[in-house]
Amino acid sequence: MITSDDVNRMMIEIGAGLPWGDRRSQVPRTAEHRAEWETIERQMRAIRRRGRIVDIPAEIPDPTGFEPGTI
Repeated sequence: MITSDDVNRMMIEIGAGLPWGDRRSQVPRTAEHRAEWETIERQMRAIRRRGRIVDIPAEIPDPTGFEPGTI
């Protein structure tokens, strides 16, 4: 199972230019993770081709205890 932490880590590593399977990577090396990596990599390339910037938030809010409609 791919977690949101895995996806965040993939975005950071892809943005830093690491290829899949790099020894410095902290992403689990499973077929499922590789498929997600390739999807994110393709999406980030498409964004850049359109002249846009891929912005990765520095902090992801913790949704623990969030009640819809309370904000």
